[in-house]
Amino acid sequence: MERDLCASTHGPDLDSIAYVAGDMLEGNLLYDLDRTLPILSTSFVNLDNLNETSAFGRLIGEQIASRLSQHGYKVVELRLSNGKVLVKEKNGELALSREMKRIDKSYDAQAVIVGTYCIAENWAFVSTRLVSTLDNSILSSYNFSIRMGGLLKALVKKNISNAATSKKTVGISDITPEKTKRAGNDPISIGSMLLDLTTPLSAKIVQSQLARFGYYTAKIDGKWGKRSRVALASFKRVRGLPNVNEWNMSTQIALFSG
Repeated sequence: MERDLCASTHGPDLDSIAYVAGDMLEGNLLYDLDRTLPILSTSFVNLDNLNETSAFGRLIGEQIASRLSQHGYKVVELRLSNGKVLVKEKNGELALSREMKRIDKSYDAQAVIVGTYCIAENWAFVSTRLVSTLDNSILSSYNFSIRMGGLLKALVKKNISNAATSKKTVGISDITPEKTKRAGNDPISIGSMLLDLTTPLSAKIVQSQLARFGYYTAKIDGKWGKRSRVALASFKRVRGLPNVNEWNMSTQIALFSG
């Protein structure tokens, strides 16, 4: 879906425009996301130069992320240790890089908000996507265009920066992670919702928790197979839980409240 959005000539109502985009991004989701797992946000980058962002790219990325946060999602801003936003690897956008799985492990994130913009005369053409950290698939997308006033044009030219600080590829070691551990009082831990292990995201959440306790050592891939079942059974035996092959609410509470 694509839509034309206009900004006031006296002052760009960019927050309202970005909020509409955030609403549409959520509305176009292929399936519901877990509100207890982080979604990472990045600055939007210039489509003509994926190494480059600007005040406009940073602002619209932050506002769309803010809108998703208002809808109850746990949004974490992805930044480099020097304060710049990581938006790409070397030859493309972050969501297309080989670093995605390492970022996912660092942040326990389920998805990343990425976006590009292209300026043509008095218009900005913006594309935003939610990309899965599991397999880099696009979970949702929304394209829109903005009629550019003087202030928005100034933002495009302001604080233009490169995502990388040198010619070499930016690695995960440059990222300053934020704490994203569960507090133990989310809907999963207290048992107000039961994870369905037939869905990849739920299976991935349980695999990750079993791995933290040392029971699961295979790939966290969201596929609930033999190794996942063995890990769960081992956990239940150690905890003295009955029906070691069964996934139920009491097992979930024991696993996540710990």
